[in-house]
Parts: sequence; C-alpha cells; structure tokens
Amino acid sequence: MDFRIRGEKWTLRYSRWMKKRWGWCVYSRREIVISSVKNKTEYDHLDSALHELLHAEFPDLKESVVHHGATDIAWALWKIGYRKK
Repeated sequence: MDFRIRGEKWTLRYSRWMKKRWGWCVYSRREIVISSVKNKTEYDHLDSALHELLHAEFPDLKESVVHHGATDIAWALWKIGYRKK
C-alpha cells in the first residue's frame, strides 16, 4: 500500500518473517514494514502501524513519545469502533 508522508511516497507492507519486531520504519527506502505473525491481534496491528507511521512523520521524536502516542491513538480509535476491513 502506497501513501504520502511529508510529501514523499512511502510504502507499507506486511511481513510474516519479522519475528522479533512488530514493525520497522525504513527511512532510506521510505518503507514501513509491519509484522503479520499470527499471534498478533487486530488491535496489535493497529498499534504497530500507528507507531511506525509516527516514526515516519516525526523522525526526531523519542521512542518513548512515539510509543505512548501510538498506543493512546490506537486505543482511542479502537474505542470509537475502528477495525481493519
């Protein structure tokens, strides 16, 4: 899936080969990779995607800020009914 962040084209893809990480923001390739391991819940996928999107949009933020921000936004979206199609 392609989209734009800061005016640049980025790609988001899922990978079943990522075992130790839930997501990865690869700045050099403008790519976000989300783990699609079977034990992740739908909510975990949402939180992971938001986490990596925040890294892409705000590369200077500290990891703790990204972590808490993604989790707070994911929880709010979950509570208002957001679900993956």
